[in-house]
Amino acid sequence: MENSLDTEILASATNSALSHFVFRHSVGLGLYRSRNYIENGSGTLFKIGSRYFIATAAHCIKRLDLANIRIAYCETKYSDQFTLAKKGTLGGDTGDPYDVGYLELDRRVVERTPAEFLTLDQVALEHDPVESLVFLFGFPSEIVPKDEAIKQRRFRLRYLGLLTLKAKPDLLPDFVNQDTDLVLMYPEEAVSGHKRRRQLVPNPEGISGGGIWIYNPNLASPVIGAHNARFIGIQKSWFEPQRVVIGNKVISFLRLLGRDYPELREMLNQNPGIQRVGIET
Repeated sequence: MENSLDTEILASATNSALSHFVFRHSVGLGLYRSRNYIENGSGTLFKIGSRYFIATAAHCIKRLDLANIRIAYCETKYSDQFTLAKKGTLGGDTGDPYDVGYLELDRRVVERTPAEFLTLDQVALEHDPVESLVFLFGFPSEIVPKDEAIKQRRFRLRYLGLLTLKAKPDLLPDFVNQDTDLVLMYPEEAVSGHKRRRQLVPNPEGISGGGIWIYNPNLASPVIGAHNARFIGIQKSWFEPQRVVIGNKVISFLRLLGRDYPELREMLNQNPGIQRVGIET
């Protein structure tokens, strides 16, 4: 597949079903660094065993108390029902090869909300980037209004869904580790809407912690959703000179859970893809 801007498509009729599927499994994060200084991040909902998590980037949450993190869900009336029980991080400082983290949710969240959680069968550790498109999803700061967040501690979600491509080798920054990282093209403009008009893509700040998905459009069913979309990574940074965004592969997140939750290791290792790389026992 040629690395052409024509393949980079903003959320529109072309990928709206995929965007809606991912949106239902995603949350925005309100990160209250101080009373009047708020950042936002992104996360993906996961269920493993009897535990419920938000997968995100370590740098979003590692220096924040749980009380200073607000969850913004697609149905806003349920956002306050996401009670946080614990957090964990791996890396997240400048120069760290890893930048993944989790927020554990109170289990009663499933009783109080219609939230949908990914499971291990919706994860892919191995994939063919030639045969598949890559999908980046998150909540860029440029399009998330902050006034309500400051006054009312509520975020109005505005998401970005971008079908794009993995970066070619000549565009990879020197600091990228191909064993742990995923690198995607992040164009200045992309096609959007039924008339395929080009428009500016917002700065990716705020997408940190958002999901990276692989999407195989060649499966027989035309319905886009769980059957042909697989979660493959967590976005952590971007490199403007080459217009690329960088994420950690999902195995880093799963290994973090295996480190912090020994009772989940056996379940994690039952996944055929994970068996080949292993979760420490």
